[in-house]
Amino acid sequence: EDLDLGASGPIVTPDTNLLIAGGKQGNFYILNPGALNQTSGLLQTIAALPQCTQGWCGGIRSIVYWPSPAGGMLYVWSSSDILRAFRYANGAFSQAASNNLISTYPGGIMSLSGANGAGQNAILWAETGGVVYAFDANTLTELWDSQQQPGRDALSGVYYRTAHYLVAAGRAFVPDAGNDVVVYRSEEHTSELQS
Repeated sequence: EDLDLGASGPIVTPDTNLLIAGGKQGNFYILNPGALNQTSGLLQTIAALPQCTQGWCGGIRSIVYWPSPAGGMLYVWSSSDILRAFRYANGAFSQAASNNLISTYPGGIMSLSGANGAGQNAILWAETGGVVYAFDANTLTELWDSQQQPGRDALSGVYYRTAHYLVAAGRAFVPDAGNDVVVYRSEEHTSELQS
């Protein structure tokens, strides 16, 4: 029924050693990687898409985890849904923040970078519908998007829906269908973001 778990790929959290997987049914599965063959291996199931009912919902295609000093944060931006963040505390994840922007198919493709080298702050980068966004990783408040100054920042051509981009040294390297790589960066000591 096209309800596979492999759409996002699993991740292992660096601070808790949890295995997290998500799939097209809209659930996160939090697993103990040392007990996968036991019933105690499944630690938690999270309905990441509350409006999802039986069947295909657009699913979880991109997930990001940040080992925040205030507790690990897990991000998802599924197709036709809002951006959500779940915080890990007391041995379980619960929703901690959201942003009301609705993504297009196949959902937001996300990555994360540290801001100003400080462990308390980070930027969640996301692309959906050919627009690149930067969000405060703690609150999911939008800091910037590539349509604010499209003449300078817009992607040329269409963003490939299956493409992923690289975030390194506070820069997001985003390929597009115009055979370009657009580099977005955050200015040191400010919240200004530009390409």
